This record gives sequence, structure tokens and C-alpha cells, in this order.
Amino acid sequence: MREVARNRPQRPASPRALRPSQLALALVSALLGFLLATQFQSREGLSTRLAGEREEDLAQILSNLSTSTDQIQDEIIDLRVRLQGAKGSAEQEKVLLDNARQQFDSLRILLGMVPVKGEGIVATIGDPSGTVGPEILLDAVEELRDAGAEAIDINGLRVVASSAFGGSPGSLSVSGTPIASPYVITAIGNGETLAEAVKIPGGVVDTINARQAASIIIEERKEVRIASLRPAPRFTYATPT
Repeated sequence: MREVARNRPQRPASPRALRPSQLALALVSALLGFLLATQFQSREGLSTRLAGEREEDLAQILSNLSTSTDQIQDEIIDLRVRLQGAKGSAEQEKVLLDNARQQFDSLRILLGMVPVKGEGIVATIGDPSGTVGPEILLDAVEELRDAGAEAIDINGLRVVASSAFGGSPGSLSVSGTPIASPYVITAIGNGETLAEAVKIPGGVVDTINARQAASIIIEERKEVRIASLRPAPRFTYATPT
């Protein structure tokens, strides 16, 4: 008489650990998603500036925002595809890991999560009569970003994509934190290019010089340091998918 074999319960297979390259790519993808979310953070005081813009300028601003958002979304999709296919030789794994680390470092700088140093400029805006409004600081930041600024600080406060400029002339704030004259803008990038960006006719320098008693001094430097950090915002409704 043959013995009937009893079914033994099978042990669940343990999930395979992520490889270093996969983990790094996943982290970069998550940071890109976080950066995309910050694009939709409201900017205090932005409505004041937009109200005075021409229709064609508003269209250009909307186009720039849409392009930036599309680029970030494309990078997220590309990273997710690479994450799924992060398999192969040790050499391929090393290349993926190195690329992920480079993108991770770039994103940390962009999000204001690490101190930075490099070539750049220091622009000091004097406003003893309180005639410089938040829209001027916003214009200065946008001109510097368009000129390739990789990191910006104003009076010890890190400026990132979600930073807001508010208050009124003589009583300005950056993301809710009050700042006082003189307003010192530190930007890292090609010093000559950044300096020229704020000097364009009708731009930031001309606008400031037209205000009563206001002035601006721009210094190009071989090395500037930005030690301020930006805390990560807390999201109430948005969650990763």
C-alpha cells in the first residue's frame, strides 16, 4: 500500500533586493517627482506681477512653465524605463549608478538641499527709501535663472522653484520670511553672463536705478558660496503614484 504524500506548505519567496543602480535610479525618479510637484506650489505676490504683464508676455511665461513641466515629466518617464531595465553586466551597472548619482547631486542642488560654491555674482540692492517692491526681486531671480544661474540666495535664504516673493516696498519677504535692505543676491553660474543679464536695457538695473534713492552694485567673483538650505515642503493632498 502506497503512502500518500502530504502537501507541505511552501515558503513564500523573499523579494529580491534592489541592485544599487536600481535603488539610485528609484531615488532620482522620486526626487524628480518631488520637483515636478513644487512647480505647482503657489507663489505669494506673483499675481501682482502678472497683472501688469502684456498678453504676449503672459503667453510666454505660460509656455516656459509648460516646457519646464514637460521636460521634468519626460525625465521621470525615462528614469522609470531605465529602472525597469537596470539589469546586466557589472560595467553597465556601474554606468547606471554613476549617472544616477550625478542626477541625484544635480537635483539636490536644484532643490536647495545642499550647500554649494562656484563662480558667480553678488548683487547688492540698496533701498533706503523703501521703493523696491517684491516684483523687482522676482524679475531679478527670473533674469538670473534664464541666464543659467544654478543656485540663488537672497539675504541668507535659498531661492528654489517654489520660493515666493511677497510684502510691499520697504517690507519684503521671501517665502514668508521678512528681509531688509540691503538685499544681497548671490547667484552661482557664469559670472559675466549673469551680470549682463541684469544689466540689459530696461531690465533689473534700469528699474532699480529709476527708483528714488535705490541702487545696485554687481560684483563678479571667481568663487561664491551659498550655505543656506531649503527645507522640503509638506504636501497635504499630493502623494506619489
